[in-house]
Amino acid sequence: MKSTLQSHWDVESESTNQINTSWTKVNDEPNKKAPESDKQNKSSDKRYHRAGFYFKSCLCGAVPGMLVAGIVLAIAITFWMSSPQQTSTDVSTTNPTAAQSSTTVSTVATTVSTVATTVPTVVTTVPTVTTVPTATTVPTVTTVPTATTVPTVATTSATGSVCGVNMQWNATGITVAGVTGTNGGSLSQLNGPMGVSVFPNDSTLYVADMGNNRIMQWPMGAVSGSAISVSKPYDVFVDSVRNLYVAAYSNGQIKFFPNASTMSSVASTGWASSLDKPSCVHVKNNYIFVCDNGLDAIIRNGSQVAGLGGGPTGEIRRSYGLVADDNNTMYIANTDHHVIVKWLASSSVSSGGTVVAGSVIGTAGSTSTLLNTPTSVTRDSQGNLYVVDQGNHRIQLFCQYPTPTTIGVTIAGTGSAGSTSTTLSSPTNIALDSSLNVYVSDTGNHRVQMFQRIA
Repeated sequence: MKSTLQSHWDVESESTNQINTSWTKVNDEPNKKAPESDKQNKSSDKRYHRAGFYFKSCLCGAVPGMLVAGIVLAIAITFWMSSPQQTSTDVSTTNPTAAQSSTTVSTVATTVSTVATTVPTVVTTVPTVTTVPTATTVPTVTTVPTATTVPTVATTSATGSVCGVNMQWNATGITVAGVTGTNGGSLSQLNGPMGVSVFPNDSTLYVADMGNNRIMQWPMGAVSGSAISVSKPYDVFVDSVRNLYVAAYSNGQIKFFPNASTMSSVASTGWASSLDKPSCVHVKNNYIFVCDNGLDAIIRNGSQVAGLGGGPTGEIRRSYGLVADDNNTMYIANTDHHVIVKWLASSSVSSGGTVVAGSVIGTAGSTSTLLNTPTSVTRDSQGNLYVVDQGNHRIQLFCQYPTPTTIGVTIAGTGSAGSTSTTLSSPTNIALDSSLNVYVSDTGNHRVQMFQRIA
């Protein structure tokens, strides 16, 4: 490049000298006798032309340099826009300096491409983070609603409050005596249980196991009990000192077992041994109340106090349960009339009683105001009535406090016979403990079910 520029410089010098010589000759001919000042002008002109020559020379040298720089810049831009490998090859063959630039560019391009390639990998990890939707297995935590096995702890209550307070029972019963659906004579089985009573101090259960001719004593939580032999017991009552009173149906007697011993006697000489078909027994205020289905009457300490009266309200057509209050007023399950009647202690045999549950004497039904073959009744300290509605396979609660009502609330059973923990089959008798847990002799299922009060 240097030799080329030097030769170009020499050619330009010769051309300039020739131009200057010819220019001088042309000017000398009309002015051969020019004054001395003309010589000075010629000298300044030469200096002017020499400066022009230098300018042209510099210009001629700068133009190629700018051209080369433009080419290098264009190559660099092209290299940047194209693939690193091809660009580096083209630039290196064009100019060594450009080749060095291409190396830098290719390095930058490689770095850029590396960053570019790492960016997608970062982006692709984001979709794997979108496996978080698999954490939408959280809805499977909504299997907590099946753990809402809690719903299986279904409760039965009236709308709002029941009997002045919010009383609720677990609708799922617990078998506390017998084996569901299996009758037998072992100490862990029952056969058609009828009456049931609970000792208040420790909730020991006493069951009239009629089919096995015995009274079963069943400690709470035990899987079996102990037996006391009695012929065809229909009902059993335990008092506050654990004395047992048993209605021996086939013998026509009320049996007495002091302190739940195996030694028995007749509850009272005379009348207690000459009954017809005693089907229930209840003790209150030193009175022994007995249902006598042979007489269709209620006997109190040997005297008939209800039944055989005039009209439906004065009649007792079979009964398997009654309860008395502190005033000796009786609440009687008038089974064949499908009602519960209230009979005042002061009432005469012929005056009759008042219907407090079942609404219509002689009419069976399954609505909240009707009953179908009620077999037994008990009451709590507020006077509320708990009725065994045998034909409807349910337990009905009729509030008497604060205001008496004839609208029943189902607290156990579904209205249909069954052998599950929520159903009953032809229940016969009922008892309460001090916590108002409900015990039911589920006769058709050969068991006793407890429905726990939870509120």
